[in-house]
Amino acid sequence: MISVVIPLYNKETTIIKTVSSVLNQTYTDFELIIVDDGSLDKSITLLKNTFNTNECIKIVSQKNQGVSVARNTGVENSKYNLIAFLDGDDLWEPTYLENMHNIYLKFPNAGMYCCAGFIKNADGSIFKRINNKITEKYSKISFFQNPHVFLHTSATMVQKDVFYRAKGFPPGMLRNQDYALFFSIALISDVCYCNIPLSTYVGGVPNQATSSFTMKTLNSVISRHNKVYNNWIQSNKTKNDFLIFTKYELRHQFKVHIIKNEYDFLDSFFRNLDLKLLKEFHFIERFMYKRKKLKFLSKLTINITKVRWRLRGYPIFTSY
Repeated sequence: MISVVIPLYNKETTIIKTVSSVLNQTYTDFELIIVDDGSLDKSITLLKNTFNTNECIKIVSQKNQGVSVARNTGVENSKYNLIAFLDGDDLWEPTYLENMHNIYLKFPNAGMYCCAGFIKNADGSIFKRINNKITEKYSKISFFQNPHVFLHTSATMVQKDVFYRAKGFPPGMLRNQDYALFFSIALISDVCYCNIPLSTYVGGVPNQATSSFTMKTLNSVISRHNKVYNNWIQSNKTKNDFLIFTKYELRHQFKVHIIKNEYDFLDSFFRNLDLKLLKEFHFIERFMYKRKKLKFLSKLTINITKVRWRLRGYPIFTSY
């Protein structure tokens, strides 16, 4: 039995397709909780007019508090221990929940279950988000080999007790609140992976949180790094891949801003990242990345670290 949680804020152009993709599942032992986070459009009216007689749907309304609080509210109102998250503009293939339940039955002691999927861009192009090095249909994984290959919120199911051990989605973050939670869960529990693409992230829709990047957005990214790094320390640094991946990811993010000459963003990184995390980098790196005159050398250094990453056999795909 699975509780499906959808946070909803102004998704009148997509929410009907999203909910329909849930109701069309081959696995039917689920409840669907839609948390209306103070929508100002016709989302709720459309839902009630279209699915008014469906007893598995529960709509919970609250004033606008952000996606983290909306998801947490959904979990608080859920009946079952397995929680599957879906955003109001994404889609599931009909056998998604069936496969997620099957992987749970194979690995009932894991805390989180991820699934491969598709990414549909605003221009209509579609590509797979999948780890081709994994051949088994269902498997236990080393999550921090590259979480961005394995993870997407609308393709993730967690056990409720582990969700609460990791303290849920952190409120107030404009971005990366999902990474903050799911990375933290991966530090304290096993993670399993379904290697069949069964979800679709739909990009380029109105009111999408990933549509712009500002200094406020960066602050959320930095907050996520600090939160998860300190959770790693508290876990006695048991997941060795975590630090390797975190340094790889941060270098990638540094390179993005170096290329764009966004040294104000870099300065914010170096002022606000946890000092212990910063000291995981050699002092020469910390000196070099902040200086525009050393731009070429900075990019070269980061590219060399990416080659090392490839030589370790880790999958290549990152997201900001």
